[in-house]
Amino acid sequence: MSPLLNISQKKPFSPLAATAGGSTTKNKYKNMKTKMKRQGSTELPRFAVGALAIAGASTANAATVQITFANNVLSTTTGTLNFVTDPTGDGINDMWADEGRYSIGVFNRLLGRGSDEVGRAVYLNVSSRKVKLGGGDWVESTDRALVTFVFSDARINDGEYTSGFLDIEGLASNGSASLQIHRLIFDDSSTTAPNGVTSATTGLSEWSAVPEPSSLGLLALGAGGLLARRRRAMAA
Repeated sequence: MSPLLNISQKKPFSPLAATAGGSTTKNKYKNMKTKMKRQGSTELPRFAVGALAIAGASTANAATVQITFANNVLSTTTGTLNFVTDPTGDGINDMWADEGRYSIGVFNRLLGRGSDEVGRAVYLNVSSRKVKLGGGDWVESTDRALVTFVFSDARINDGEYTSGFLDIEGLASNGSASLQIHRLIFDDSSTTAPNGVTSATTGLSEWSAVPEPSSLGLLALGAGGLLARRRRAMAA
C-alpha cells in the first residue's frame, strides 16, 4: 500500500475477494474509499480539474458572427482619419484606400486590383454623383449592400483565407463622397462565406478573439504545480 494513502490495515484488502452476500466486506471497502477521499489522495482538486478541462476545450465562437465598426468612414472631406483597414484587429491590413478630391475607393488587399474593388463613391460635378459597391452597377447618390471580402487572421479558421461580407454604404452628394463600413460578417468555423445574410440581417453574435493555445497550456501547468504542492504537504 502506498504511504501516501496513510491507511493501516492488518492485511491487504481486495474488493474482488468480496462475496455476493458479504455485507461486512462491502462495508470495509466503502470505509476505505471514504478515508482515501477525505485525505485527498485519489482526487484532483476541483480547480485543477476545471483548469485542465479548459485547456482541452474547443474555443470556437458561434458559426456566423460579425465585427461591428463605429464610424468607420472614408470621406473626400474628412479623409482616412476614422477609416479602419484592419477589420479583425490582428495588426495586418486587409484593405487599402484610394482617395482624391472627387472620388474615393476601398480595395481588398488580398486580391489583385482587377476584381478587388469593395466600394467606390464618385463626385465629379453637379450632374455626376454615383456610388458603386463591389461588382454592382453605378447608382445615383447612395447605396448599401453586402460585398464579398477575403481576409486572413491567425485566430480565425487556422489562418486560412476566409471569405465573408463587408456591410458597406456609399454616399455621393453635391460636394462630398463617402464610404462607410458598418460591419464584417463571416463564419468562424468555415472559410466559405455564410449563406442567408443581408445588410438588413440582425441578431448576429459579435466575434471576439479566444485565448491562444500557449495561454491555455500555461494555465494547465499552473494547475498541475498546485496539485503537486498539495500532495507534498499532505504527505509530510
